[in-house]
Amino acid sequence: FDTIISTVSYHETEEEYKEFIGYTQQRFRYLHELFDIYNNYDGLVNAKTINDNAGIAPVKVEKELFDLIEFSIDWYHKTGGKVNIAMGSVLKIWHEYREAGSSVPTDAELREAAEHTDIKNLVIDKQKCTVRENSAWETPAMM
Repeated sequence: FDTIISTVSYHETEEEYKEFIGYTQQRFRYLHELFDIYNNYDGLVNAKTINDNAGIAPVKVEKELFDLIEFSIDWYHKTGGKVNIAMGSVLKIWHEYREAGSSVPTDAELREAAEHTDIKNLVIDKQKCTVRENSAWETPAMM
């Protein structure tokens, strides 16, 4: 998540502590890869996989990712659109500028990208645990 994580735990033995820390590191690595919108990982269907399949086909995802998307859609409605995981088109532009070491995107670029942030383009199927991003734009909308 590009976040520093600090863990405090108490265990009766050093072995228990090491086991806990190993599990914690493994778990956060997995979640980081699962929610990653910029990178693919071998054998893992993640948020980028959904974006890569935008407008093509529904993607079957892990329950944790599905639950996060469902939660985010719910909070989009609860906050009147202030929480919006469909900002991928805008985030992609900022990411590209940052990676290139460039200044900032133009207002025109950001306005164009913002036209493709409608959360209604995310179609979820709870029974099949699939997500489909129906954006017609070349840059996926999600996250």
